[in-house]
Amino acid sequence: MSALFLVLVVFVVGCGQPKTHFQTIRTFKPTVTSLVTIGQDIWLGSTTDGLIELPGGDGQPVMWGESAGFEGGVKSVRSVLPHQGHLWLATAGGVAQFSPQEGKVIRTWTSAHGLGHESVRWVAKAQGV
Repeated sequence: MSALFLVLVVFVVGCGQPKTHFQTIRTFKPTVTSLVTIGQDIWLGSTTDGLIELPGGDGQPVMWGESAGFEGGVKSVRSVLPHQGHLWLATAGGVAQFSPQEGKVIRTWTSAHGLGHESVRWVAKAQGV
């Protein structure tokens, strides 16, 4: 199983050439399907672990899983779109709206709400919306 290694790159400038140091911060073993940035934070969609937040600065990675509403097919995130303070997620269980401020999925749309299929591959924003 492949692992995702989060690497911190630090450039130390002294006399002469800058030196580059790599440090592994944390190792994950999810299948990452998408990546977006909001400010200094990085958000990863995973088909096995829901949503992963990598806060900028000194913050620790957060795996948003079942306790945040990533249950069943919603746990399999295929695409992430930031829009108006929320993250819109294409999942195997429909389209989900995640609130970073509340730390949870606040709404999910499925075939019961008019989607043609439960399994959604990607989300996008139309121009002007």
